[in-house]
Parts: sequence; C-alpha cells; structure tokens
Amino acid sequence: MRLAYFLIAVLSLAACADPSPDDAADGEALTAADQPVGKEDAASFAGLYHSHATTFRDGDVPSLDLIVNAHPALPITNAYVRSRCYHGGCSRNVPETDAYSIYTSTAGRTYVRFWSVSLTFDPDGNIVEQPVIADVYEIKTFSHGIKLRKSYSTVWQSLYTSSPSLVCHDSHGTWAGNACTCPGNTPGAFATREFIAGAGGCIATPGANESNCDGSHGAWTDDESTLIGSFCRCGLGRYDDANGSCAAI
Repeated sequence: MRLAYFLIAVLSLAACADPSPDDAADGEALTAADQPVGKEDAASFAGLYHSHATTFRDGDVPSLDLIVNAHPALPITNAYVRSRCYHGGCSRNVPETDAYSIYTSTAGRTYVRFWSVSLTFDPDGNIVEQPVIADVYEIKTFSHGIKLRKSYSTVWQSLYTSSPSLVCHDSHGTWAGNACTCPGNTPGAFATREFIAGAGGCIATPGANESNCDGSHGAWTDDESTLIGSFCRCGLGRYDDANGSCAAI
C-alpha cells in the first residue's frame, strides 16, 4: 500500500513538472524569434478562408485572408486581414489587420503568428510603434482549406477556401463587375458598410476622425487607409470604433 501511494505521488509530481507537448510547442511559438523565410513558406498558406459555423467562441477566427506582398505602402511582406472573436459567444467580432509570420516548432508543429503593434509616445509626443505578437494559432491544411487551434487550447476550427464573390453573397452583398455592393448604403452619402473579404465581407465602416484618433492615442494614417478600410491604427487590444476613436476591445 505504501508503495502504491509513493508511486501515485511520484506520477503526480511528474505530471506537474512535465508539460504536454502541445503546451511546450505553443510556448515556443509564442516566444521564439522569427525564422528565416523558407523554413515554412508563408505562401503555402496564403488565401481567403471563411468558416461555415453558425456560432463562435472567444478566440475563434470566422474569416481570414493571408496575403503575400500585401501592401506596398506598409513595411509588411505578409499581411493578414481577419475577423476575430472576443469575449464569450463572440460578443465582439473585430476586423483586424497587420503582419503575420509562420513558425515551425522543434516538435514539428506549424503556427501562424498574428502581429499587432504597441503604441507609446516619446518625450516629444511622437508615436512610437513596437511590433508585438497579438496571438498564435497552430495551423494545418486539409482538403478544403485550413484548420486553426489557438495556443493553449484544444479546439480546432475549420476554415474553408473561399472567394470574394462567395463572401460577398454570404454577407448579403451583391456581386457584379468584380465588386461587391453592400446593403444599407445610400448613394452619394458616406458608406456605412464596406466590403472587406478577409473580415467577413460587408462590415460596418470604421469611423474616420483624425481628432478622435489622435485624442485616443491612435496613429492616424493620413490619406492611406489600412487593409480594413480604417484611417486610425489603434494597436493591440483596441479597435477603431464608429466615432473614429480607439476603444478597448
């Protein structure tokens, strides 16, 4: 009996001290330096993907566009556009864009690392942008698209290969002439909805107000919009709200 208790205690200690391979690989993907392009080429995952699910959880990515050589005006080689769920039941679905990179762990697991920026100010009041990892997902291909698993979770999400016309239709837009017309807009007036395929199709147009952006410590982009149609870059943990201010997610 004493031997049995001793073995249970030893096994319990071993379980606490030896994290699962998933946790070890996830931690590595979160903290390791970038790898040279080519170890796992980002182009192999490039494409537009959309979920067929009807309900989502915190951390789910309903729509995703992984783009190579995306935006000549930005110092980004590979860019993503996505809709990303925050809070229980996906109570806030946020369109986001920045750089992405692919990482392969020493255990052979492949991850997509979604980047954002941390915005601070120098003594002269100038904005300082520091790239930071927003979140990391293990990524796999399957016959109809890709699968994602958020780090330190066990749930895999399937995203299916899509096209702008399909995403337009699914978001109640009208596809014609290689463009999507979103519902709810008045001709000649400011468009309240815009088409961003990687963010789910027809989405609410982000607010555009330079004073509100500056006042909320965002980075105003002047005349060059981001890939989600915003003119205010808010950085990690924030989004451009309907008033053009950076608000907490």
